Amino acid sequence: MRLSQILAILAARRLIALWVFFLTVLVTTLLSFLLPKTYTSSATVVINAKGADPVTGQMLPAALMPGYMATQFDIIASRNVALKVVEKLQIAQNPTARAKFQEATNGEG
Repeated sequence: MRLSQILAILAARRLIALWVFFLTVLVTTLLSFLLPKTYTSSATVVINAKGADPVTGQMLPAALMPGYMATQFDIIASRNVALKVVEKLQIAQNPTARAKFQEATNGEG
């Protein structure tokens, strides 16, 4: 198939192509306004694993490093840490943050 044939086919079907394009834009625009907003974030955390174990004071063997990292990750992702962040940043006293939280959780929590 030559380029001229492809262009002739597209020219013959241009009305259908335009309708599909505009319908796609319309649906995408409507969905972006109707769906609830979702926010994501990311952070980079550096864990100093070369130090001594804070409990025993001994150096950690290399074989225990994966378990140590998993434990540190669990601590960072825990509910207690999240609650301390909310308390320290006084997010619970912020009326806007409270309203958004109530809206996101349907008044639960």
